[in-house]
Amino acid sequence: MRRQKLMKTMGILFVFMMVLGGCKKTETGKEPISTEQEQITTKEESTTENSHQGEVRSRLSGKWVKEEIASRRPIAVMYNNIKQAQPQSGIAKADIVYECLVEGGITRLMALFEQYDDLEKIGSVRSARHYYVEIAEEYDAIFAHYGQTKYAVEEIQKRQTDTLSGLSSFGDSIYYRDSSRKAPHNAYTSTDGLLNGMKGQNIR
Repeated sequence: MRRQKLMKTMGILFVFMMVLGGCKKTETGKEPISTEQEQITTKEESTTENSHQGEVRSRLSGKWVKEEIASRRPIAVMYNNIKQAQPQSGIAKADIVYECLVEGGITRLMALFEQYDDLEKIGSVRSARHYYVEIAEEYDAIFAHYGQTKYAVEEIQKRQTDTLSGLSSFGDSIYYRDSSRKAPHNAYTSTDGLLNGMKGQNIR
C-alpha cells in the first residue's frame, strides 16, 4: 500500500516538473527583436520619405503630388450624366466627383481636377446649378460650365466666381462640339481649351 502511494506521489511530482519545465522553455524561447531588422525597417521608411521630396499631400485626393500642382487652383467641370451623354470623357482622372439631383429626376456631376495637364477630352460639359457654384467655391475652384440657370448666374455674380463659360465671349476658344453626338450633349473641352479660357480672362 505504501509503495503504491509512493509511486502515485512520484508520478504527480514528475508531471508537475514536466509542466514547469515546459513553461520555462516557452519563456526562454522568445526571440529578441533583431537589431538588424530594426535597421532595415528604418532604412525603408527613410527611402520612402526621400522618394517624395518636392511633393506634398493633395488637399483633394490625399495623394503625393508636386508642390506646384497642389498650390494652384483646381478646376470644377460640370458633367452631363444622362444616357445620351455616356460614357463621359476624362472623368476617371478627376480627384473628386459630386453628384446632385437637378430637375426631372436626373442628376448632374461636377468633377474636380487638380491635375489637368494631360486631358485630351473632357465632357460632355453641361449647365451650372447654383448649389454646384457653392461647392466649387469651397475649393476655390475655377468653374467650367456650358450654360446656367438664372439662380446659378445670381450665385456666380454674388460670389464673383471665376468661370469658364461656354456662353461667354471666350466660349469658342474653350469648348468645341463633337459631331458624333447630338446637341446639347456634345460640348467638350480639353487641357488646351481650359488654359485658353484662363489665359484670356487672366484667371490665376
